Amino acid sequence: MADLLVGASLPYHAIFFITPGLSRIQYPCYVRFTTIILTAAASILNLLVIAIDRYSMIPTYHPSTHTIEEGKLVKDIFKLSSIY
Repeated sequence: MADLLVGASLPYHAIFFITPGLSRIQYPCYVRFTTIILTAAASILNLLVIAIDRYSMIPTYHPSTHTIEEGKLVKDIFKLSSIY
């Protein structure tokens, strides 16, 4: 849904490139940047929530196939990659 809103706000953003006089009016300019910032932030936060959800579903210990050290190593790699 957030990505759909980003796509819906882009034509409004493109109108400002077609009609340069529109960017001199204060209210449409505020609406332009507010819609772009809010929809892009919602899309990024949506991706973050999906990544956290997927990360939380990674099992850290399978007694039949993996050792505890391997599970901890995978967790540490994900922690380091999220910091980077």
